[in-house]
Amino acid sequence: MCRAATLRRSSALLALAVRLHAQEVEWRQVGPLVVDSGLAGPAGGPVRRVWYSPDGAILHALLANGKALQTNDFETWLPSAAQPPAAQAIRIQPSQVSFRGKSLLGGDLADAAVSPRDGEELAVATASGVWRSLDGGGSWAGLNDTLPNLPGEKILTAGKQVKILASTGATLAWDPANRGGWSPASHDDRAREELIRRLSQGLTEPLSTAVEVDARTAIVAIRDRILRTSNGGLFWDDATSNLIAGAVHGVAADLESGAIYAATANGLWVTYADLRAAGPAGQWTRVGGNLPVAPVLDVRLDDPGNQIYVLTEGYGVHAAMAPHRFRDPRVVNALDRSARAAAPGSLLSVLGAKLTSARSGSVEFPILAASPAETQFQVPFGVTGTSLSLALTDERARRREVQVPLRTASPAIFLDQDGAPMILDADRGVLVDPGVAVHAGSRIQILATGLGRVTPDWPTGLPAPATNSPRVNAPVRVLIDRVPAAVTRATLAPGYVGFYLIEVRIPDVVNNGPAELYIEAGGQQSGRVTLQLVQ
Repeated sequence: MCRAATLRRSSALLALAVRLHAQEVEWRQVGPLVVDSGLAGPAGGPVRRVWYSPDGAILHALLANGKALQTNDFETWLPSAAQPPAAQAIRIQPSQVSFRGKSLLGGDLADAAVSPRDGEELAVATASGVWRSLDGGGSWAGLNDTLPNLPGEKILTAGKQVKILASTGATLAWDPANRGGWSPASHDDRAREELIRRLSQGLTEPLSTAVEVDARTAIVAIRDRILRTSNGGLFWDDATSNLIAGAVHGVAADLESGAIYAATANGLWVTYADLRAAGPAGQWTRVGGNLPVAPVLDVRLDDPGNQIYVLTEGYGVHAAMAPHRFRDPRVVNALDRSARAAAPGSLLSVLGAKLTSARSGSVEFPILAASPAETQFQVPFGVTGTSLSLALTDERARRREVQVPLRTASPAIFLDQDGAPMILDADRGVLVDPGVAVHAGSRIQILATGLGRVTPDWPTGLPAPATNSPRVNAPVRVLIDRVPAAVTRATLAPGYVGFYLIEVRIPDVVNNGPAELYIEAGGQQSGRVTLQLVQ
């Protein structure tokens, strides 16, 4: 097993260090800035103009939103203060940018330029980005990978699957298995459209965006104002308060913590209120951190309300632990972030708190890692019953009681931040990349937690031995497309605390393409993950 690689991705799962002084957040990018559209290369959004500097050393591009950028290495784009020259006649023939009547560059040319230092070097602007040829149009390559020009407008779904609405009206999805970019997908957004239509009936102005928190609570935006209702739209309270951030493009809310988020032309903002009752507007605070400096076009929370996703103009989707978790910490499974039951020996995390102690009655739970954003601890192997009464104490000596269901087994597959499963090639001991297919008849190893007690008994908080690792007591099944696969090993993962290693033999005959995989142990099932198979 490639322990170094696994540890790096395990650390990445816990590295959500949020600096909460002025709502400073550590953001990570979700997906690239390009779309996999089957063109001459990864595509971006519309570009209006391209031109070279007089010496040909710099290429400039003017995006559809009016932002000018430049590159001198044709990889990195920086802001440009240069003004585009007068438009010239496009000197590119249709045959140079098409194959069998189909455009290689994503539609008609908006502009074209020839390098002053080499007449064979061409650059063109299209509705799908910037493209460059070094052989007079014989072949083309995209310059869009780092160009901040992803054509996103709205976040449609967030969490394990992220979908966005593009400016073209198409739906795009990010799949960690497809490293080429966002892919065309399907999505029915009539529910959002119906929500806006229904809530607009009680208001005098058209809504720009809306979110329904529960059956009676909703947050809406009208241009630069935010309103909220706690009685199904009979009465509305103005929640705008000190928010002077320009147009509000998107809103999101968490009922339990009372957090309201606003995606605006001047960044992301948050306030807190009692969303179950009418009341005065709270003070808005700008959410900072390493988010790109650009208008925020939308904001969305995942279903548990643990992760926040924002869509910035041109710079795509970014995600982070939701800031309201610092007010309302949440106990989750450490490996897949679900709210599933605990099991003897399993790993739990508390999002939003740095704990100094976790215990149930007189039993102390070993803390394995702790940061201001998250604490990870192991459930002792000897616990029994149907629930755990956890007493959690943080670094400020604040104590809270949490009830967590307990099962003899509660399997969860280790997922990275993009939702890709931690699966290893059993023969080579290396991680299987999400986009790499697994061959029929080969063996894989799945990293998991929550498989319960083992034989021989093993001390809680101690790494499993490198050889003769304790075996899982509960029967373990792995199903691929709902068909049981041969499990050849189910033990504690050597060298790790709270991790289990399941070795599976892939059937000799498989259907090429994605397959659904999940674990079953003690009558409980893990979440579903996707594995790419090839015969």
